[in-house]
Amino acid sequence: VAGTEDDEGIIPFDLLVGFSGAGADTKMSEGTVASAEDCFFDEEDGTDFGPAHRHGGDRTRSHAVREDPAAAFRPIFAAAASVASSRVVGRGNAFAAAISAKPALPSALSTTSPERSFLSRLRLLHPRLRRQACSVPPVQSVLFRAVLVESPWGCAAALWQGMTLGGSMAMLRLALDGLAAAHPPGLGVVHPEDAEEIMTRVDKYALALLGLTSYLIVAEAVRWAACARTNVFDSQVFRSFWSWIAVVGLDLLLATAIVFVIQRGRNWSRDSVDTALRVGAAASGFMWVRIVGYLSQWWYGMGRFMDLVMRLARLLLCPLVFLGVLVAAFAQMFNSVDNTSTNGGALCASSGKSAGTCSPWEYYWAAYLLLLGIPSVMDGEEEEEARAMDAGIVVLLVLFTLTVIILLLSALLLVVFDSKRPGGNDTAALDSYWLHLLSFHFLQSGSSWRCFGRGRGGGGTEPLARGEGGKVGIDATASPRHLSGRFLAVSLWSERWWRLLVGSYSSDSLKKTDLWYVQGEARRKLSSRALSSKWALRLLGAAVIPVWLLLGLATLGLLWPPQVKRWLFYPSERWADQFTATPGGVGVDRDVASLRNEMVHIKAMMYEQSLDVQFEMRELRDKVSAL
Repeated sequence: VAGTEDDEGIIPFDLLVGFSGAGADTKMSEGTVASAEDCFFDEEDGTDFGPAHRHGGDRTRSHAVREDPAAAFRPIFAAAASVASSRVVGRGNAFAAAISAKPALPSALSTTSPERSFLSRLRLLHPRLRRQACSVPPVQSVLFRAVLVESPWGCAAALWQGMTLGGSMAMLRLALDGLAAAHPPGLGVVHPEDAEEIMTRVDKYALALLGLTSYLIVAEAVRWAACARTNVFDSQVFRSFWSWIAVVGLDLLLATAIVFVIQRGRNWSRDSVDTALRVGAAASGFMWVRIVGYLSQWWYGMGRFMDLVMRLARLLLCPLVFLGVLVAAFAQMFNSVDNTSTNGGALCASSGKSAGTCSPWEYYWAAYLLLLGIPSVMDGEEEEEARAMDAGIVVLLVLFTLTVIILLLSALLLVVFDSKRPGGNDTAALDSYWLHLLSFHFLQSGSSWRCFGRGRGGGGTEPLARGEGGKVGIDATASPRHLSGRFLAVSLWSERWWRLLVGSYSSDSLKKTDLWYVQGEARRKLSSRALSSKWALRLLGAAVIPVWLLLGLATLGLLWPPQVKRWLFYPSERWADQFTATPGGVGVDRDVASLRNEMVHIKAMMYEQSLDVQFEMRELRDKVSAL
């Protein structure tokens, strides 16, 4: 439906998801997201249970589940094709009506949480439409909160993967350095006892390297399985640069570990030492690139930068191929012209060799040096040979220099024109960051629910439910042992306290925070008077915040407040105060504390209305008294 990747943005997002509410058009903007609760159906008779029914108490109904997944896709794509063919932009009634017909959601993902239902519906879309959906900022906010803020596993998985990658690189480096120290090249000699002690440590490093490499291979296989289940294997694995880097790097890392394990307790020959060092060097290079890929998958800033690098690499592919052909052509012409009788091998003589003894590869090296701007021919030390050069060499040098300059300018203009093309930056960090988060969400939704009392046929409800006004409370129908619910309750508590402690270092008054009403209700309490003092909170924050951050790192981010996770994984201009306050999130999940300015206006309006009511009551009383 969306055509090619260049057609992104033609089909509006409300036609892709199509959450209809009371027959009205679904609208998507920066601050609002169509709630998944507007499409809530009875699995028996297809009755729509809108917000009015659910707030009345019927909140335990689950989504209907169809046996044939293809049947769920037919109405979606039929309506999408109809809308795309008629070029109706901004009108999603037909599509919304089609997608509202008993949505087929996997039962393992069935939940009454608006965000999880919203993301579950993305799984029903075609991968191309799912990719376009993830490019919308409100969907990105929902996805980030669901994976890295409100989930106990997202942040932990990200930190644990980074620790295992760092640990494997540390073990590899220690093993290679120990092997090189025990068997120095050339005439270096090491005392046998010292060499034996070093190799004992190297064997331990090799075993640790083998264990970490095995874990990384299993984790990569699990990720591949999750991508296959969500129909994104082609884009996220097969055509992904980082997946192939991971495969090659892990294979080389495993080969290095196997070489060390096989040679354990044996005498290393010079050839085996050289082989281990060469394979280890290749594994080290690929794994460092893999670490860059890991950062781009979990860190929004790095993901955005690497997407731009990948785009630039695709743009420069043709110029680089042309550059390789150019270097090969001029190197061969240098070789042929230099061996003529008029030139007499001056180019070869400039490298310190006699005429006719230079290999063809040395002319490639001369062309490369010219590309870098190093005058390998006219170096001043071989003036006689340089003067003896004929006009053919000079013409070739001039043509080579001019061609390289034109090539570089062409590549620069190509990048500038691509950046100015409409929609050129709409998909920044999409492939490397947002689609990876969506695949991880599907993976953790399908596994953690079955591990914590959610079987394949389980429906159930979310342990925490947001009521009117954005307030969060424990759902009475949920199990008190639900791990995600307990984590979310602790997360909300830590969010409030972090905002209070960090906010005490600003110049704003504490009464402007979300705890001002608590202070007003309990002014006579000692705890309220302590919270009212900025210096008391500053001293408390100076003692608590460093320990809090260290404990969060030790627990793989489980104890970190949401502000720290946003600052670490998603530093965005959209959330300028994400480290000290709660950002204004999605419409279905907006916190009252982030709407301080709106609340001030509402209070002013209420005050004006109360004055009007008092004035009218006074007039009415005067009229009654006059009678």
